[in-house]
Amino acid sequence: MEKLDYKEDVYDLEVENHHNFLANDIIIHNCGEQPLPPNGVCNLGSLDISKFYKIYSDGGEIDYRLLEYAVRLSVNFLDRVISVNKFPTEDIEKWARENRPVGLGVMGIADWFLMAGIQYGSEQSKNELQILLSFIRNIAYDESRELGNKLGIPEKCKFLQDKRRNITLLTIAPTGSISLLAGCSNGIEPIFSEITYRNDKTGSYAIPHIYSNKDYFKCAVASNGAKEVTWEEHIEIQNASQVIVDSAVSKTINFPNSSTIEDIYDAFIYAWRLGQVKGITVYRNGSRKLEVLSPKDRQKDICPDCGKNLIKESGCKHCESCEYSVCEIG
Repeated sequence: MEKLDYKEDVYDLEVENHHNFLANDIIIHNCGEQPLPPNGVCNLGSLDISKFYKIYSDGGEIDYRLLEYAVRLSVNFLDRVISVNKFPTEDIEKWARENRPVGLGVMGIADWFLMAGIQYGSEQSKNELQILLSFIRNIAYDESRELGNKLGIPEKCKFLQDKRRNITLLTIAPTGSISLLAGCSNGIEPIFSEITYRNDKTGSYAIPHIYSNKDYFKCAVASNGAKEVTWEEHIEIQNASQVIVDSAVSKTINFPNSSTIEDIYDAFIYAWRLGQVKGITVYRNGSRKLEVLSPKDRQKDICPDCGKNLIKESGCKHCESCEYSVCEIG
């Protein structure tokens, strides 16, 4: 694909209609975890790290033997997807088979931290995350070398100093949908809020997170006074991950509604100065009328529907003016 003159050619490709932008011949598609060249593709998969954490009477630890088995199995699986996949164009198929990129990632990180008593954003959390990702990287690269010896090294990987079957091995995706299926926290994000609000035919319920009463609990957006992860901590977690990951890391940097343009500027400069982050996504809470995740403030016992006082009775609260009610489930 010829290099484009951005000013003259970009609109001919209708790039703005496909959530892409062009920079240095890299087209970044939608999420920030996978920078790709023209015709580039990568199949992704994520491991739920919380499922590998074993709790004992005197503490807990990651079952690294089981994790190694899962990493090797995952790299094999993702590599074989390339072999059996049907690609939409010959150019995409050619690029995929010459590079064979895979993107093995993680989810359930916040769950793991809470199970282990580690505060999200702390120095301990960054250190433990790097130990974990380094282990996954080393096993993934070793398995890719083994696959290269057994099945062959593709054309572009022959130029690598470390001869292996896959040009890239790791990425960290948002895992929004698959983390719901797995029943874990998504990607490397913190728990969103200390309370989950559920509405169904039986009423409205406020369900506290099982660790929300712990002093090490932190969340992205507090709904009842919990400690929030600072934007600096968000970026530092992403930076710590990116040191290990050969592709990129998708991460949301949450800001309070009171944040200013200068705050956002400071965040981008901070990420740049840390030296590893390839790109950040920022979101100022409450900046959209309709939000996928938006905890309601219960601190003042005010009805979110009409603004009147909520009356407490038998573990529930009901509005003195309208029919709104909410119950807390332990």
